[in-house]
Amino acid sequence: MKRAIYAFIFLGACLILLPVSGEAYLLSSDYVFKRMVQNYHSLQGIAVTQRVEAFGEDTVLPFASIDERAEMYPFVPMRIWVGGKAITPQSDLPAELGANRFLIDAQRRYGFYKDVFLSHEVNLLKALLRRLGVKPCQERLKLLYPNIAYQVGNDLTGDSPKGIWIDKDRFIPLRMVGVLTGQRDGRFFKEEVDIRYGDYRLLQGKIWFPFDVKLFVNGKLSLRIKAFSATLTMY
Repeated sequence: MKRAIYAFIFLGACLILLPVSGEAYLLSSDYVFKRMVQNYHSLQGIAVTQRVEAFGEDTVLPFASIDERAEMYPFVPMRIWVGGKAITPQSDLPAELGANRFLIDAQRRYGFYKDVFLSHEVNLLKALLRRLGVKPCQERLKLLYPNIAYQVGNDLTGDSPKGIWIDKDRFIPLRMVGVLTGQRDGRFFKEEVDIRYGDYRLLQGKIWFPFDVKLFVNGKLSLRIKAFSATLTMY
């Protein structure tokens, strides 16, 4: 009996002393997706007053910026107002509005950044990732330090990992990276888009929403969206 007790104590001590890898595989990707989707399942729409800044070679000072109001809903392009005037893709931009066309067009081109909050099904979230060239069939799940986030995607060990990073404790999106392809002005384009969500604030006591979103295109800061206020429409 004593030998059994000593063996049990020795085994426990060995387990305590074993190194714990920061790349241990934890949970399943479907479970992580489900937890994130559940966080936002009651969110029907988002209305934000914000400043949008565009960057070129200088990533410290923007070459253009605009204050606007935007509304975001599932499955439709975002709606934008500048100076109380609704701005559509066909709208002229009067000089007095101070609106740079690039700022308006870029928001619509990269507007899928909002869909991580408005996709209320795991399959819709996976479809968004597939659009960015991230194939769930190749996904792997790792717990990465020091970000303490689950990383789900493909080619996670390469120089340019693609996928989505989800906070380990709050199950909110921290980063999404993929490749956007399509036609623009009759020409094929391919861009690596890296979206980073920050300055999260708890709204209405239940929804975490980022007040600072940075979009990197082909490795360079392209847009920064800084919210002043946000109003949520709930189911």
